[in-house]
Amino acid sequence: MGESVSQILVIGAGPAGLAAAESGAALGKTVTVVETSRAPGRKFLLAGRSGLNLTHSEPDAVMAGRYRGSAADHVRRTIAAHPPELLRQWASELGEPTFAGSSGRVFPASLRATPLLRSWLQSLAARGVQLQTELRWDGWSSDGGTRLVGVGRRTGEELVVHPTAVVLALGGASWPRTGSAGGWVDVLRARGVRVESLEPSNVGLLVRWSDAVLRRFEGEALKHVVMSYHEVRISGDLVVTKRGLHGGPAYSLSAAVGRDLRIGGPSGESEEGPSSVEVFVDFLPDRSAEQIAGLLARVRPGDSLSNRLRKSGISPAAAAVLMEFGARAANGPAELSALMKRCPIVVAGTEEIDRAISSQGGVHMTSMTAEGE
Repeated sequence: MGESVSQILVIGAGPAGLAAAESGAALGKTVTVVETSRAPGRKFLLAGRSGLNLTHSEPDAVMAGRYRGSAADHVRRTIAAHPPELLRQWASELGEPTFAGSSGRVFPASLRATPLLRSWLQSLAARGVQLQTELRWDGWSSDGGTRLVGVGRRTGEELVVHPTAVVLALGGASWPRTGSAGGWVDVLRARGVRVESLEPSNVGLLVRWSDAVLRRFEGEALKHVVMSYHEVRISGDLVVTKRGLHGGPAYSLSAAVGRDLRIGGPSGESEEGPSSVEVFVDFLPDRSAEQIAGLLARVRPGDSLSNRLRKSGISPAAAAVLMEFGARAANGPAELSALMKRCPIVVAGTEEIDRAISSQGGVHMTSMTAEGE
């Protein structure tokens, strides 16, 4: 790569960077993508190990309504401009048709990331997009050029290039072994850009289980439950792990839980967050508390608590969690059924960012300008 670098330089060859390159090429611009790793799309490939959930088939308005916080309006406008059906069409045009599973989540028919990434890279190459690997972005030179430093097999190379535009697609800080370690945060802050700290999102919740629960139920699933935190309710399956709870509902609520543990609540009531918060689990979301109480009232008086719980329709693992968080103190069928519909689980934290599926934070919306500004 020399001084005659492309009109557009994209830093980062993850999905965001490749999408930026695709958009630039569609405008007739010459585009070069640089990537620190030896190969592009490493995190994309890693996500593909679990089937590569590309999007969701629910109505656009429902999807947009799931986003909250200061950037919610921006996200909703983005979804309106680039709805999920366009993503599915894009994948199909690359030779990778998609399907919606029973949960509504959309996957490539192959359930793999490799074929889609390979087709995408071939399409970009056909449009003239150049890919340069093992080059790390190192900020700007004194004359405003973009500094690139060789790593790996290119160690020792130092380049300063002057493209017309630079797109920073540097990723967050989850799965740092794939190359996205968040080292760009300090570089941008030094230039006066407002950057929110990168924190874990879509990550497991930390729960201090007793030895009795872990000995029998580590790795067991709590199926078809609803987990709630504040006003948000998420249905799905949870998994009891050595460190806490994993699964879709836990991941979806982890960002809010982590925020409250750091700053003391949704409004930041204190400088230091609490040592724990409570999330709530409905173990039988398809039954009312009255129906469950009726089932509990019909069991034999001599049955143990665990047997009574299981006869109400929950799994042994769910019964163990209920006994961990209050079932032993419940007085009669009504109290026990109420607990089964809203079991408080004490969460001491979230998993670390290097264990997270994704991270939150980054460049603040106030540091963004509209197109053309």
